[in-house]
Amino acid sequence: MGDSDDEYDKKRRDKFQGERTESYRNDRRKEDDWGRSRVRNDYRDRYQGYQDMPPNKRMRFEPGDVDTQPPIMTFKAFLQTQDDNITDEEAISKYAEYKMEFRRQQLNEFFVAHKEEEWFKLKYHPEESQKRKEEQISALKKRASVFLEMLNKSKIDEVRVDADQGDAVVKLLDSVVIRLEGGTDLDLQVLELTETPPDKEDKKEKEKEVKEPDGEEKDTDEIKEIKEDAEADNIEKEESKEEKEEGPPGVDDEPSKEDENSEIKDNGEMKEEDKKEPKGDDSDKEQNDEVVPLTPRPLHKTSSIFLRTISPRITKQEIETICKKYPGFLRVSLSDPQPEQHWIRRGWVTFRRDVNIKEICWNINNIRVKDCEMGAIVNRDLSRRVRSVSGLSAHKQVVLHDIKLCARIIQELDARYGLWEEEESAKETDASSFCLASGNPVLRDITEFLVEEAPAEEEELLGEGVVTDDSKNRHSAALKVLDRLLLYLRIVYSVDYYNMSQYTSEDEMPNRCGIMHLRGMPSNTEVSQQEINDYCESYKTKLEPLVRPPETLSEAELTQLGAKSEEAEVEKFIQANTQELAKDKWLCPLSGKKFKGAQFVRKHIFNKYSDQLDEVKKEVDYFNNYLRDPKRPQLAEHPGNRGGKKDVPSPSDPTFHYQYPPFKGRGFGHFGGHPFARGRGGFPRGRSVDYRPIITYRDLDAPSEPDEII
Repeated sequence: MGDSDDEYDKKRRDKFQGERTESYRNDRRKEDDWGRSRVRNDYRDRYQGYQDMPPNKRMRFEPGDVDTQPPIMTFKAFLQTQDDNITDEEAISKYAEYKMEFRRQQLNEFFVAHKEEEWFKLKYHPEESQKRKEEQISALKKRASVFLEMLNKSKIDEVRVDADQGDAVVKLLDSVVIRLEGGTDLDLQVLELTETPPDKEDKKEKEKEVKEPDGEEKDTDEIKEIKEDAEADNIEKEESKEEKEEGPPGVDDEPSKEDENSEIKDNGEMKEEDKKEPKGDDSDKEQNDEVVPLTPRPLHKTSSIFLRTISPRITKQEIETICKKYPGFLRVSLSDPQPEQHWIRRGWVTFRRDVNIKEICWNINNIRVKDCEMGAIVNRDLSRRVRSVSGLSAHKQVVLHDIKLCARIIQELDARYGLWEEEESAKETDASSFCLASGNPVLRDITEFLVEEAPAEEEELLGEGVVTDDSKNRHSAALKVLDRLLLYLRIVYSVDYYNMSQYTSEDEMPNRCGIMHLRGMPSNTEVSQQEINDYCESYKTKLEPLVRPPETLSEAELTQLGAKSEEAEVEKFIQANTQELAKDKWLCPLSGKKFKGAQFVRKHIFNKYSDQLDEVKKEVDYFNNYLRDPKRPQLAEHPGNRGGKKDVPSPSDPTFHYQYPPFKGRGFGHFGGHPFARGRGGFPRGRSVDYRPIITYRDLDAPSEPDEII
């Protein structure tokens, strides 16, 4: 029996069912599958015409994708836990105390969760952080010594930080890297070697291809000669065989003893000669080793592997132990963990340039450290070493502003790391003087560029601005001073001024002096004073963290966040290890000894377990160092803890109603990203208030009713 029209239409619709949206498929399944269990977020409400806007589509993400703090109680939920007779002032103060206690608890939990990890210790542990700081200072001093060497050889003054001088800047940075890697003057000659451009190589290949036919003819002639010689040898062998066969009867074919002895002697002589030959080869090798000239090493070029996913439980030493097995290993660099990716770290492993980096990468990729894959891939070389910025950076006012800002940054960084303390202590300095007080040779003789000069009287008399040759010469001299400051910041402190950033941990990265931004070519168009001011202000704002000292919290703020005291924590440790068994009988759990009084247990702990008391003090410093950092890492705030927008009307407003638009993003509290809908919690929808007059359609001649609203 044939299908009906309804069934045929249904099949036609089912053919395109896979192309429907997910919400459409869910609605179709509601009609067919009645016994299927419903998931709370399996569907979304349809758009009603009276709503302000349609609901958002369901976001696809894992519920535990991002680690966040737990939700904090709202003020309304907090009031439900308090007494009904509480006043408004008490409620507000207690709620503020609750929020502060919640914050203290979150900081303490985060500290306990991460205090055993290496990256956390390098930041805040009193001993590990001090070692890290000493390593950084030693690396900075080495960079400063290399810069002074280049400065004394006039290599710094020969380079201009302009866009058209990119090759000279790259050569200078590479020479610095060679010196940092322990290279000699011979190794610096590798930068003078010019590589053949690809065009010339193509021409050489074409010339070889053109000459190939002549070579084929020569090969054929040689092959003919070889074939003729082979045929002649075969003929001689056949003739010798025939002579042997045609020998007279009775003649023995075996050789005589004399012949054997002669052959043995000959063989013995050959063997002795063969034995002597290796000795001659060894002597030749020794001579060759002495004769072979030393070649410059390309120490500025490296090969590297990028590790995409490193668990925070994996230490740098463990990765170094794995990578040291392969030839050409140099160093390992690990980044700070990423909170948005479950505190996963990234790493770079650097090798020499002449190694087979792909084979090493394949071997490392097959290794699991603490049941974690590191995701090793080959790191590509830098595509562009130098990059240019706006040509406005070459303007005279901008150059003078940059000199002042660079001088302030250098002074602050030198004081922060104490690079020139010996030179400064040898001089009697005045606190009011600027730059002359520093022992840094880069900051000498730049005071004249820190004070602006202008022909004010001449401009006033002539009524217009006058550009003299002296001003042009002064601008060129200012550029020279600025270039020296820029190169000092880039080489010593890894500060790329024109990029307004500092490349942290660059000394451990594959490229120790990789990228640098240069001044762009000045434009011929006129520039307004407002553009110059905005340009200078943007640099000043973004480089402000390098100008001012690192921020730390005050003692009052630390106490408010729950800072610990050494005396209190030591007392807690002693009380925890002092147990009263009976009257005049006390036990020390650390040693198992018993004493007649608590004071004897205290004395015993101070005498025998001073190392554990020191650990308690270090733990206190460890935690307080974490609290002192205003940029301390911590879990992201829960979306439900964020307050609403300021433009949301208050309930006292007569136009206020609880008709909220749907929230965007990844969920809001426990609502899962859905709008506040019926049956899903949140505020009740209510009705929106409409103040437009109601239009009536009654007859104008009809009498008015008393209860009628017009």
